[in-house]
Amino acid sequence: MIDTQSKSRSIQIGHRVQVQDQIGTVKYIGELDGHKGTWLGLDWDDPSRGKHDGSVKGIQYFTASTSTSGSFVRLEKVSVGINLIDSITSRYGHQEDEEEMKYNQVAFMALEHQCNMPFLELVGFDGISTKQSNYPELKVLTVRMMNVAHLGDTHQFSLMCPNVEEFDLSKNMIHSWEEVFVLASELKHLHNLNICENRLVMPADISSYKVPHLKTLICGTMTLSMAEIESLALVFPNLQTLIAPYNQIRSLESTLPLETLFHRLEALDLEGNKISDWSEIMKLKHLPNLKNLNLINLQLTKIRIEEDNVFKSLNTLNLKNNQIADLESLSNLNKLSLTALGISRNPIYNLDTHQMVNQIIVAMISSLQVLNGGTILDERKGAEIDYMKKYGLEWLQVQKDEEAKTKFLQTHTRYQEFIEKMGELEESELKHEAKTIKESLIELNLVYEGKEIRKKVPPSLQVQKLVTLCQRLFRLSTAPALVYISIEQPNIEYDLDENREISLYSVQTGDKIVVKC
Repeated sequence: MIDTQSKSRSIQIGHRVQVQDQIGTVKYIGELDGHKGTWLGLDWDDPSRGKHDGSVKGIQYFTASTSTSGSFVRLEKVSVGINLIDSITSRYGHQEDEEEMKYNQVAFMALEHQCNMPFLELVGFDGISTKQSNYPELKVLTVRMMNVAHLGDTHQFSLMCPNVEEFDLSKNMIHSWEEVFVLASELKHLHNLNICENRLVMPADISSYKVPHLKTLICGTMTLSMAEIESLALVFPNLQTLIAPYNQIRSLESTLPLETLFHRLEALDLEGNKISDWSEIMKLKHLPNLKNLNLINLQLTKIRIEEDNVFKSLNTLNLKNNQIADLESLSNLNKLSLTALGISRNPIYNLDTHQMVNQIIVAMISSLQVLNGGTILDERKGAEIDYMKKYGLEWLQVQKDEEAKTKFLQTHTRYQEFIEKMGELEESELKHEAKTIKESLIELNLVYEGKEIRKKVPPSLQVQKLVTLCQRLFRLSTAPALVYISIEQPNIEYDLDENREISLYSVQTGDKIVVKC
């Protein structure tokens, strides 16, 4: 147990401390007006844990990262953590019993789920089944959430565990990148490092640090900027996989060419960062070995690729949960050689039924083999025919207007290719197709708190899309639940399953859908 006097000597501005299960950064040490004793001004990792921005009664003691992440804590209330060697001996110094083994397996599964990146298989950190006292044999280590505050004598640690290949240091109390760099350089076999959920200070001069043997760096939820990412690329010059989700990356502008910084990079994860303009993504266009790119939840609205011969190695792209709504973005993706694409949870799925939009995507991107995790088997020819039929009348209507024709082909870049391959469709056939679709629509009565809206929808509409439609029509803040009432059996209610089509419930024109929040 560390006494208050020892804590006072050991804690410095910038250090990380823990109170119960919450971690914060020390921003102030000293007296607090109107209160006795020594107080710590903390900037919490979780802003909801704090109370203010670092000021109390008009006095600004420190500046917190947000308006609610700051608070003051008495010195004796905080834990200053332990050193790395103590954490390793605690974690691996005895044989674990069956109950403890089960607990650790659950913990690893939770970690895998947290770091799960579509199309990026995160290897390692799952090879630990028992604790071992034979430290030199350990190749996979984890000290996640073990209150490691400082790494101590890294040379001594490297002698203790010389063969470590994969190391999980995530969610601890380390405060300096410098310590991490020294440790990584000492561990000559280390190729996979997870440093997620730490808040580390980058040294002003990184020129003396170089770790050429590290291949995978996982650094999510660390408030990292692009400048810090650039520094990491210089320290770890041979990275093949960089997983950096949910940081503060707003731009990919760098002082050195990205193709120089990341000349070996094969997989890059930028999920949940602050990048909303595709022009920033284009700065990655000349990375020579980039194969997998994760751009989930960036709020991208459109994709435009004006150049040829870019992203030459890219085959897997994840764009889920963005704001892409236009077909021209799909045509631009056809300029790449993608074999796998994730694009669900984008507004483009509001254009038609979920199945039809999938058909459109398959038709518009010629190299695609996997869409939203599902393998495209014998669907391509049918998808291309359906696509031609869907936009055939629009194609015929622009034939005498060169400007409109040019605009059509800008959006539908493969349409002429399909005509050459399958021949021009007859206008009578297209009109019959359009009439058939129109006649197949059913009119539903959508009801919410006494307000009723009639809407025509196809029987193949997914319930999930109907939920989104109702949420938009009635301006609801959250997704509602839907209840189906047939005009033939008005006393019976059916809860609609979001994963099914409405046709499964034999819905007919005039039936009622009750919207419930």
